[in-house]
Amino acid sequence: MANTLKNIILEVAADEVMASGGKSLVLRSVAQRSGTTTQAIYTQFGGKQGLVEALFNEGWSRLTAELKALGPKSNPLESLMDIGLCYFRFAHKNPNFYQLMVGRSVPNIAVPERQNKYTGPWQTFTAVALNKAISQKLLSGDIEEIGYLLWATCHGMIDLRINGFVQHNDEELLLKKAGIGIFNTFAGPSLTSNLLPNV
Repeated sequence: MANTLKNIILEVAADEVMASGGKSLVLRSVAQRSGTTTQAIYTQFGGKQGLVEALFNEGWSRLTAELKALGPKSNPLESLMDIGLCYFRFAHKNPNFYQLMVGRSVPNIAVPERQNKYTGPWQTFTAVALNKAISQKLLSGDIEEIGYLLWATCHGMIDLRINGFVQHNDEELLLKKAGIGIFNTFAGPSLTSNLLPNV
């Protein structure tokens, strides 16, 4: 099966799960919408369980690839800003995958090592930048506490946007301002416009 068809199946399946409110995934419907057969889906993914696992893994693979593509910054606070904005933009571009990754799941189908997928990008990107910020005395405090607050801020803005509660003209600017607020809370330097271009 060509990768293009595999990607189509994944996109359709993610849409099907979200359209049902996370309640179901019908392979026959996915096959029809993808222009293929249920047998082809079984061959490629091994059934519904395998397809849901593939959806989950695909989302995290896409996010990890985008985080890896971020250019290096000498200032780790700028790196943290970039990570947060990357996460926000990814969710905006891939809302179905995002919700499968961090929230909804199909009943009676468990994704093995689900928690490990959360911690991978955290350890690889956020924790590295936070450790640099602390070692350079740009921040002071517990790395997990700071990280949770940064992550919660991103999640909050993403969820408000996806669910239609907030339609601000510049949500990314609000996200930057919230990040600076967190930095300053943890004994960071006095930050004004340096991390807020075009203010």
